[in-house]
Amino acid sequence: MVTGKTMARPAGSSASSSQGAVVKGPLQNGYPRVITADTLTNGAIQGGIGIFDPDAEGSTFDPLMITPKHVKLSGDDDSDSTRDRLILGGGQGGYRSQAYYRE
Repeated sequence: MVTGKTMARPAGSSASSSQGAVVKGPLQNGYPRVITADTLTNGAIQGGIGIFDPDAEGSTFDPLMITPKHVKLSGDDDSDSTRDRLILGGGQGGYRSQAYYRE
């Protein structure tokens, strides 16, 4: 669940986004998980989900597409495009198994 809070990227974090929406749940290495939004492509927002951990080596974010209903992603979009959805990962082999839908 996404909370109503945002978090700024702390100094030393290598994340490309400067802020993210805080996700409810346990802290990881003292940081909450956040959802970031980067670029708009074909009606969907490419972002990520992860933590702003300045002590981590490499990226701590997984790809996440924020996709409104009636938007079909390029490639093999087999998710339910009649609903708003978050799609985790890169879509290899389709999107259905990686899609999370708004209740």
